[in-house]
Amino acid sequence: MIIYIAEIDTRHFSFLTAAKSEAGARSRLMAGWRRHCEDYSTADPGYIKPDDVAVHALDIDAPVILRDGEPL
Repeated sequence: MIIYIAEIDTRHFSFLTAAKSEAGARSRLMAGWRRHCEDYSTADPGYIKPDDVAVHALDIDAPVILRDGEPL
């Protein structure tokens, strides 16, 4: 099973999500960023752009434990 992990770090927070597609992971992370901006009025909605988001594909069998991003 391939899952896509999207992540980005800001000065104060780290954001991470998983999805079944690269586009889905990127979209979910951006939705989370918009939600974060609603919660924190000082956050700039334009600070993070979709192309800023790192997306990694992991070919794993769930359930799994990852150590440094690799299955044990």
